[in-house]
Amino acid sequence: MACAFASCKGERMNRILGCVVLLLAGAIAGCMDGDDERGTSGLPPESRVDALHADQKETLCDWADRLAPEGRTVDCGAGHTTTRRANAEECRKDFLTVSNCPVTVRQIELCFISISDDPCVLIPDACLALTECK
Repeated sequence: MACAFASCKGERMNRILGCVVLLLAGAIAGCMDGDDERGTSGLPPESRVDALHADQKETLCDWADRLAPEGRTVDCGAGHTTTRRANAEECRKDFLTVSNCPVTVRQIELCFISISDDPCVLIPDACLALTECK
């Protein structure tokens, strides 16, 4: 996987988390108010990510992709910006190969929403559970 995020190199989880961050980094917090308008992926919220079928993992990546338009640049202040570089296809490549991830669909959705709300935070607290994925 070609990823411009420094921590994408190395352990698989770092790649997944780094590319999840990149996937949504272009989001603008004000474009969707509240979880109701953003909805969910439509997958069972308590299902573990590693128990999802390939088509369900694709659904999760497609939903995340809709939270933020590709190529969107956000000004993070102090001369720093972030631009969304990854896409749903890169998400699929990583999530389709995850074999041990005790994280639920809802935890992943909350991670994606947190990144959408503030793309300038490198790793939101809601995403810390992803460090358990391998």
